[in-house]
Amino acid sequence: MLADEPSISALYAQEFRDLVRHIVRKLRNPREAEDVVQEAYIRMLTMPAGHAVLRNAKAFLFTVASNLAVDTVRREQRQKRLFPTMNETSTAYEGDALEVICPRRSTEDQVDASMRLSWVLEALDDLPANCRQAFTLHKLQELSYAEVAAEMKITVSMVEKHLSRALQHLRNREILNA
Repeated sequence: MLADEPSISALYAQEFRDLVRHIVRKLRNPREAEDVVQEAYIRMLTMPAGHAVLRNAKAFLFTVASNLAVDTVRREQRQKRLFPTMNETSTAYEGDALEVICPRRSTEDQVDASMRLSWVLEALDDLPANCRQAFTLHKLQELSYAEVAAEMKITVSMVEKHLSRALQHLRNREILNA
């Protein structure tokens, strides 16, 4: 059965609380869990017509939400690994400048993070445009490999090659640890 908007809306209304409770156990943050559940609902609504035949829409919704929760945890871990001195970071990429805003950091930490980012962005200038674009979309805009591939109109394999090359370049410049 192909899920339509009214049936997805009814499912969402019926399962919202249970799904949020399920995701809170993974994220330990009720606000983030609600955001993840809403994103899962949006993804179901925006699936191309005829894209998926849903035999069990509830299971599909729970799976999408669980996968989004895992992505959220990975994103947070990546931010902590890249910027260990930062707490609750908000980032915005605007053209050539990456602005990192965090009111809880000391001035020294802000300068350190800013320097690290400028080194990364400077090193990326040495790479071909498509390699730099793949890195920026994945690491700074936090798109998945598949989303980067779709955006750049290339294969996921090519995205992996571009990212591998960019990361190796940063390691060679001693900007990233091995």
